Amino acid sequence: MVLNPALVASVEAARQDFIETAKGLSHAQSRWSPDGKWSIAQIVEHVVWADQGMMVGTFRALEDHMSGRGMRKEDNPHHG
Repeated sequence: MVLNPALVASVEAARQDFIETAKGLSHAQSRWSPDGKWSIAQIVEHVVWADQGMMVGTFRALEDHMSGRGMRKEDNPHHG
C-alpha cells in the first residue's frame, strides 16, 4: 500500500489549522452559539469524535482487507 504524501500532508495541515483556530478562542467565544445552533465547543467535540471514529473504522477496514476477511458485517452500523 502506497500513501500519497501530498494527501497526508493536506490532512495534517487541515487538522493543525483546525486546532490552531479553536485554540485561539476564549472560553466565552467557544461557548457562544446563535439561536438553536451548536456552539464552537460542541462543533469541536463533534469533529473530534467523528475523526476518532473514522480512524478506527479505517484501520479496521484496512486490517480486514489485508487479512482477506472482508468487511465485518456484525459491527457495521450500516449493514442491512
